[in-house]
Amino acid sequence: MENNPQIQIPRVKLGTQGLEVSKLGFGCGGLSGILNASLSHEAVCVILKEAFDKGITFFDTANVYGHEGHNEIMVGKVVKQLPREQVQLATKFGCIFLRTSMTSSAKSKALHDMCGNAVKKVSSVLTWTTSIYIIHTGQTQLCQ
Repeated sequence: MENNPQIQIPRVKLGTQGLEVSKLGFGCGGLSGILNASLSHEAVCVILKEAFDKGITFFDTANVYGHEGHNEIMVGKVVKQLPREQVQLATKFGCIFLRTSMTSSAKSKALHDMCGNAVKKVSSVLTWTTSIYIIHTGQTQLCQ
């Protein structure tokens, strides 16, 4: 059997606080039914661990990826099994699912509550906090 060298994704500094992430991140939205049928927990474990083994250490989730934060919880359970010092997890908040569409909340209290809920969901399965929280909306008035 041929010995293949381990593929490794380069790392880059993100921002000014010293956070270093893999240059290629893994967007987890497609794992829990937002765009397609939801994958089993076992399949998600295999996929994310394989990505990690290939050098991807930056994983992205969001409160609207799946029903009631399902994606954040599922991804958190897998990430919990990986070495903490090598993994960066980002989650997004600010979007709300309606029956057939998605909208965003421009109210600062709603954003504050959503961020708090994201922290609770991820913390329910992880013993460490998420590296990055992102407002998941394009509304510029939220930043004022």
